[in-house]
Amino acid sequence: MSSLISSLPGQSVWPAAIRWAEFRYAIVESPAEVRFLGPQEVQQAAEFPRGVAFGPDAELRWMRRPAGHLHFVYLSDNNLPFCVDAPHQSPLERMGDATEPQHMFLWSASDGRIPRTPSYPLPDPDANSRLAVRVRHYQLANASTGIPTRLYRCVDLIPVKIGGPA
Repeated sequence: MSSLISSLPGQSVWPAAIRWAEFRYAIVESPAEVRFLGPQEVQQAAEFPRGVAFGPDAELRWMRRPAGHLHFVYLSDNNLPFCVDAPHQSPLERMGDATEPQHMFLWSASDGRIPRTPSYPLPDPDANSRLAVRVRHYQLANASTGIPTRLYRCVDLIPVKIGGPA
């Protein structure tokens, strides 16, 4: 199945027909906090001015602009647009993951570089593992320059072995 990116800028409220079941996790932020939401609370993401909700087949990023309007960007591996009204829709080419990072490590209590370790919707892994966000890579064609834009999307929250073979 092909992939699609769609964008819906300038919204005063969240669209009513969001397919929340597509998203397993969300990383949300406000001026006061950053939170990681699990499957039972992912719909609470709409209460935050900025974030990313993600699952195996789709990702939704949003931010409230300084003028107060919401801007949504949605990536779907099932060729689905964000909503019928999304004015900007383009096909994406999924890239092989062999040459790109496959995950991004999350902060842990042992890092010591942040004042408060976030709580994650998965239990802490053993001492030889770290929690990470698994990512998938894409290219978006650019007709005006001929140079594709490289994108990634969040897919899952997983433990990853460190310091040795996986």
